[in-house]
Amino acid sequence: MERRITFLKALGYMIYPNRCAFCDELIPMARTVCERCEEKLPRVTGKLCRKCGCERKYCKCGKAFEFDRTIAPFYYGEPYNRGLLKFKKNREKWRAEVFAAYMAETAFDAFAGEQIDFAVRVPDHSSRINDNVRGPRIGAGKSPNGTLAAAVCAEYGLELKEGLLRYHTADSRSQRSRNLNERHANVFGMLDVEDDGGELFGRNVLLIDDVCTTGATLSECAKMLKLHGANAVFCVTLFTTKQEKRKKQSE
Repeated sequence: MERRITFLKALGYMIYPNRCAFCDELIPMARTVCERCEEKLPRVTGKLCRKCGCERKYCKCGKAFEFDRTIAPFYYGEPYNRGLLKFKKNREKWRAEVFAAYMAETAFDAFAGEQIDFAVRVPDHSSRINDNVRGPRIGAGKSPNGTLAAAVCAEYGLELKEGLLRYHTADSRSQRSRNLNERHANVFGMLDVEDDGGELFGRNVLLIDDVCTTGATLSECAKMLKLHGANAVFCVTLFTTKQEKRKKQSE
């Protein structure tokens, strides 16, 4: 993938060298990802589950999901997740724009023929929001999901409805470092919807997040959106995780 170079961008790259959005390797100014990532990125391909968007051998539909469908362009893993981790720390808009291009292209293909009215995003946990983010080439705003969702909507041509989804309590616990069952239990009842104007009623919504790990957070968001009137919820993330089928262990 390549970008158009303007004079100001070229001047900026003289100060801050251009790097691959995924693995952070130095690359020519016109590129957005390195040649290795372009070739080796773990793309989600083949015969996919219509619900969780993974190949059948990685299907994570063991638990009922409330969303109608989710899709991602890539599987999560090293070294390709380095750029996402840096983006979540620094809120760099240039990375979000690269990620969003892949996400929007994948969603266009997967949801072709579906009428999607607007987009919402998974809210940021308080531990993810940093009021003191400073540095080069950083986008406006302190929210990583907000920056990514805005970039996806710009690519997709959708309106992003901010503030519809939020965490119900200020002391809601983060999903990080929790296993599959803990994630489903932890997120239950933690989210709420603010829709006094009835914007969700009868609408088809695109729900945006960075990673689908177990699907628990996306499912809880979709449940709350539907309880407040949404007709259908389609999800797109940058990465999804592989969940190998576990053999039953004899005790």
